[in-house]
Amino acid sequence: MKNNLKKKEDTFKKTNFRLKALLTLTQNPLQALSPYQIPRSAKYLRVFEDRETGDVFATTDLAAQINKRNRALRKFSQKYKKKLIGKNGHITIYSMIANIEDYPNISQLMRPIRTRLKRHNIPVKGYIWLRDRGNYEFVPHYHLLIVINRENNSKFEKICSKYKLKLDPQKTCGMANNYLKQKEVFAKHGQRIFGTSKTFDT
Repeated sequence: MKNNLKKKEDTFKKTNFRLKALLTLTQNPLQALSPYQIPRSAKYLRVFEDRETGDVFATTDLAAQINKRNRALRKFSQKYKKKLIGKNGHITIYSMIANIEDYPNISQLMRPIRTRLKRHNIPVKGYIWLRDRGNYEFVPHYHLLIVINRENNSKFEKICSKYKLKLDPQKTCGMANNYLKQKEVFAKHGQRIFGTSKTFDT
């Protein structure tokens, strides 16, 4: 009952605002020429007005995308708490890095991994990925956090070694909860900046 009331309240809050203005912003021409090296800039500024109070607030399309990404990262870190990952836990979070030059499309990275994991009966509990660019070498790459049962660690590492992926078993969710949430967006306009599994299972 409480959840239903909360949903109704959220719906009311959303409908309580109206779009007052939609402004097209000036684009950085370098971003179009080098989308994986130049941080994405916002295309639109949306201005909303509270129907009751007349209060006005504004947000950009880029801010909305980053907020959505960070909500997913927060959900991931909240689901896989330290007690599940520590010495007495039953799962392992692997942090993986893959260069976009080797995998222009995220499906080219995920499909073979998932196929081989299924073949070896290794269930994926959950995953989340996002695009990034190196701070020092400036190499465009994906960050992929993938969760499996601890008992399958050795088999998983052998599978990933075939694809020459950089692996780092994570003992905490610090990367999802802190590091990745601070990242800028390096991607073409209209291109996905992150993705997740349908569910985060434990």
